[in-house]
Amino acid sequence: MYIAAPGGLKFNQKEMFPGLNLNHNHYRMAEENHLGETFGSKKGAMSLFALANAKGAKVEVIIDKALVDSPANGFHPMTNEATTAISGKDIVKFLDS
Repeated sequence: MYIAAPGGLKFNQKEMFPGLNLNHNHYRMAEENHLGETFGSKKGAMSLFALANAKGAKVEVIIDKALVDSPANGFHPMTNEATTAISGKDIVKFLDS
C-alpha cells in the first residue's frame, strides 16, 4: 500500500486505518530492501513516481484529496536530492496509466 498525503499532515495509522477497513497491526513502513526491489527507491526517497517501477507488484494507492485538488504538489523524482511539481489532475492521469 502506498499512501500520499500533504507534507504537514500528521499521519496516525490507528486513527486512519479503521476508516479504510484495515487493521493497523498488519501494516508497517516498508523495509529498504523491499523499496529497492519493488520500486527502485531508497528509504527517504520513495515517491509517487516510483510506482511506475512496480511492474507486476500489486500496490494499493491512497492519495489524500488535498493532493488531488491541488494545482501543484511537490514530489521527489526517485531521489530526495530534487523536487518536481505535479498537479492533482496529472497525479490521477499518472496513476491511471
